[in-house]
Amino acid sequence: MSVMRIAIVNPKAEKWLKDLEELNLIAIEDTSVNIVTNALKKFFSKEDTTPASTPTPSLEEIIKDVDIVRRERREKKEFHFKN
Repeated sequence: MSVMRIAIVNPKAEKWLKDLEELNLIAIEDTSVNIVTNALKKFFSKEDTTPASTPTPSLEEIIKDVDIVRRERREKKEFHFKN
């Protein structure tokens, strides 16, 4: 068995390939899912590259920062509407 990678240029070719697959002459594997899965595995398998001097913030710290940013945006909008 040999494996080939084929780029389909004409949509009719895809129908022909599916017909060949139905006749059990070829097997088609959707590699787009594999590419995404492999990329995610590679991304999440990397070791933590953040320096030890910058600790990961806690959930409470993140919530506090988000609240500050939201408050600042609200105040900016309110100031803009008053003027």
